[in-house]
Amino acid sequence: MLEASNIQIPERISLAQFRANAGQLHVILGSNGSGKSSLLGALAGLIELPEAEVKLGGEDLQQLSAESRAARMAVLTQRQSLDFDFEVADVIRMGLHPLQLDESEAQARFSQVVEALDLAGLLTRRYPTLSRGEAQRTQIARVLMQRRAKVGGAILLDEPLTALDLRHQHTVMQYAEQLKAEGHVLVMVLHDLDIAAQFGDSFTLLERGTVVGSGDQSVLQPELLSRVFEIEIERKVDEEGRLQFRAVTIND
Repeated sequence: MLEASNIQIPERISLAQFRANAGQLHVILGSNGSGKSSLLGALAGLIELPEAEVKLGGEDLQQLSAESRAARMAVLTQRQSLDFDFEVADVIRMGLHPLQLDESEAQARFSQVVEALDLAGLLTRRYPTLSRGEAQRTQIARVLMQRRAKVGGAILLDEPLTALDLRHQHTVMQYAEQLKAEGHVLVMVLHDLDIAAQFGDSFTLLERGTVVGSGDQSVLQPELLSRVFEIEIERKVDEEGRLQFRAVTIND
């Protein structure tokens, strides 16, 4: 379990409690500027908050060195800057640095991640030549290489589906299902409500830095979502029992 309390960043976010369970995907939702990235940054230790408390499996992460924290928590931020002319395979393997895996285990993980994210055809490409979507999948692969080798790790992904086409969005989310089964804590910032509802187990809804809803799928009420995203949203259930959402335009 990933727990946090007293996350206070003036003019960005004010949060008393946060909890994400192992073996589940916790989705953070909100409009632009609502504090989603600030929350993720605070959980990841990227923002120094002396009064906050962040624990993973009961262990106080703020008492750990950056290296020890990186061995327990893998983080994808929104902005990834890499200008060096590395091959894609080398970028992906960068995720191994905080871990102590033997060569066979490292190679097995590399092969698994590459296959799951459909990157085999890109391994010898130079990173600066990639499209935005290809670069995003490469960075996701790098982060997932870093995930803890044993149960109890956390994976935090800020808008991982940005720039991905529909097929690769679902490739990433299907792999997330596998990571859940391994017992990891997964936290994602997402914008697509249909994908969030299909794959998410629990949710935090943010409005201007304040939590206005948290819990399971029952929190995804049209009235609350309309308030959070500042546009009228309708919800329905399809023939397979999946929630679907639609923004209502003026002409509807």
